[in-house]
Amino acid sequence: MRKLVLLMNVSVDGYVGGPNGELDWLFPFLGPAQVECVTEFLREADTMLIGRVSYLQQIAYWSAKTAPGPLGKYQAKFGDAGDEMSALLDEIAKVVFSRTLERLDWSNSRFATADVAEEVTRLKQQPGKNIIVRGSATLVHDLIRLRLIDEYNLVVHPIALGRGIPLFGESSGHVKLRLVATKTFDSGALLLTYQGV
Repeated sequence: MRKLVLLMNVSVDGYVGGPNGELDWLFPFLGPAQVECVTEFLREADTMLIGRVSYLQQIAYWSAKTAPGPLGKYQAKFGDAGDEMSALLDEIAKVVFSRTLERLDWSNSRFATADVAEEVTRLKQQPGKNIIVRGSATLVHDLIRLRLIDEYNLVVHPIALGRGIPLFGESSGHVKLRLVATKTFDSGALLLTYQGV
């Protein structure tokens, strides 16, 4: 059975975005090593789950049709790693969970045809590589609540936001995890890989 793998940037105090979903705190910490890390996860996946807000953000950042997009001055830091990541994100099948988007302009995108639990269960039973989810806090909250995530990869950045969108919402309940790997980046960020217990 395929694995559902979460890869999420998070502040040291547990937030994945500012109060309005802002990610400006994140960009200064990103560099080629972290983009290469994301690229490694994408090489092992052939499907990505994504919500509306993250879809619109990521198509602006990474789609071959719109790049270089709003990453602006940070885009140059990524070099070849950013080019491969952009190509992989264009190629990967993207399953978009949205009730308001009317069309999808990013290559290999389709709308989810069922609720989260049914869609993910069906995808996991199909042959293929890993299923990945990046960003999409609301979708991730549902996946955590439904205990559908097999592997948590949290890139913890050395910044405290004080408030914002938490990784684990009130509906998460107790989530028991087992640490299986760690990796440190020059920025001071730490990749923590957990499996559900």
